[in-house]
Amino acid sequence: MIDLLKQLLANLVTNPGVLITIGLTVLGLILGTKGMRRRRVLWAGQVGYMGVESLKAQLREEGKDTAALDKAGEALRLATEYMVNNNWGELTPADQELLKIQFQSMHGANKLTEKLLTVGKVATPFPH
Repeated sequence: MIDLLKQLLANLVTNPGVLITIGLTVLGLILGTKGMRRRRVLWAGQVGYMGVESLKAQLREEGKDTAALDKAGEALRLATEYMVNNNWGELTPADQELLKIQFQSMHGANKLTEKLLTVGKVATPFPH
């Protein structure tokens, strides 16, 4: 067994292809875990954003004002809660900054969709 390990180590040191393959595999595993974390954070951000949108709709139904609602703070709280409940850890400051950008883009996409739907209802360029 010891001879086999010595031979394996000797091959690793003398054969650069094997060493490069092992290095790339380890690098892929490290980057893969970071990518998985980022995907989980973005998914939690979507959950948080949709939770805030649902809360806004509920408050509007009840006739309450939604202007005082801290949308970004509430979405971050919901995203953190989602991450912790799934045993994925809490959001780091870098994760929170990433989610703030995601919230801005989702908000902009919603506003654009609303505007396009409004324009489409008012005047359609082609008769149906």
